[in-house]
Amino acid sequence: MDTRSDYRILLLEKAIDELATRIKNWSLPFPINKGKLEELVKRAKNAVYRIKYSFLPAKNLMELPEISELEKLGKHIREELFKNYTAMRTRVRFTTKQRLIIAEIKYCLWMIMGFRRRLRYGDEKLPEYAVDVIGVEVLSVQKHPFANNLKVLKAGTEKFGFIIVTNIKNIKVGEVRAVAILPPREFMGIISEAMIVSDVLDNDMKGKFVPHSIINLNELRSKIIEIIESH
Repeated sequence: MDTRSDYRILLLEKAIDELATRIKNWSLPFPINKGKLEELVKRAKNAVYRIKYSFLPAKNLMELPEISELEKLGKHIREELFKNYTAMRTRVRFTTKQRLIIAEIKYCLWMIMGFRRRLRYGDEKLPEYAVDVIGVEVLSVQKHPFANNLKVLKAGTEKFGFIIVTNIKNIKVGEVRAVAILPPREFMGIISEAMIVSDVLDNDMKGKFVPHSIINLNELRSKIIEIIESH
């Protein structure tokens, strides 16, 4: 397996680089231990570097100590970053820019801690292997306040919840759809945390990782390649 060009590893690298940038240029209204966090992220980068140049099959990669190290580092980084956030978020009104930064950080941590899971797809070099696709229930549908052709959804499972901005016209409350967890984007003041990548699914897909055979792959593949190639 050419681990140097595997989409999972390339997207993980970008997530860690983004996290490093956010910590270095910290601008959120709660304190962090920047030195400690920078050291933890550096260790995560080093672990990914060793994985990237291992040239091992996916099943062997999963057994590397670096994978467990990444998971532990991700949890440690999350604890350090957000230990002062919970108390602050009930007292501080975050700006749209600040909320986007928080969403970006959460996405980066998701990518770090879920890397082992994505290795289970095997050795093929496919863009869709680089992200998690989960079945969620649509909980609410509203018009975007500043765009007539967009809708704002709340969707989720018993464990996860997402805000999603979409241009799908016929989407309804109660439907189960597959969403790909991608870097968050702002659409005129609303932050979207995922992208819908399927038609209506059976209800039993809620909360499950959705097989690639039943999702709309073309748009997802192009989006992943766009993210990886962006500077």
